[in-house]
Amino acid sequence: MYLLDPSAIALIPPRQYFDATDLIRLLLAHGLPVSAYLIREYWLDVGQHGDLEKAKRDVAEGLLD
Repeated sequence: MYLLDPSAIALIPPRQYFDATDLIRLLLAHGLPVSAYLIREYWLDVGQHGDLEKAKRDVAEGLLD
């Protein structure tokens, strides 16, 4: 999950593929702050169909509180 200040979004080039890791590198190159928050709870990116299905199985199997 990424939380971005509007000024960071303004650095994203229009109409071209630009990955989140590219943005992080660009922010660092501009001397802008980048932070992270470590979570220990269950987390699964469900951006792909197979991952969403895995999340459904994990819920059904009681792996989540």
